[in-house]
Amino acid sequence: MTTGNNLSQTEKLAEMLFDIGVFQINMQNQQVKRILVALEITNAVIEDNTLSFTVFRDEGADVYGSFLIGIRLLDNQGNTVFEQTQSQLSSLSGSQIQNDYVAQVKAGKHSLILPLGARARLRFQDEAFRQLQGTFRLQLLDISGAKWEASLVAD
Repeated sequence: MTTGNNLSQTEKLAEMLFDIGVFQINMQNQQVKRILVALEITNAVIEDNTLSFTVFRDEGADVYGSFLIGIRLLDNQGNTVFEQTQSQLSSLSGSQIQNDYVAQVKAGKHSLILPLGARARLRFQDEAFRQLQGTFRLQLLDISGAKWEASLVAD
């Protein structure tokens, strides 16, 4: 790319898109395709004082990880009954993450990092889980603003 005012329209567009997200840009036919990160949440359960679930990053650009900055457990009224913030996720211990593959979920400097192909079981302990009953929504929030949800039942 050139600098200054000598940028072509395509180069200006590419710079702008690079600043706001992850995109695949075909410069020959000037097509731009946004590459969305996809996460799959499975086996979400609350047992005793532990919330656990499996997260699998199965789609998206391989050069860009998913950066989780929030995990919430919501009741039927939308009230947050458990939450992990960006700083809490960035300091998860290895015992809370059980990786299944070579690509590993890990705590990063500012978030929980999920590279393409990573699958792990995450565990969170809290005595408040013992009191929960009913149906809940588990929400994962990416730094891009993307949100994924799964339902679970606590007995």
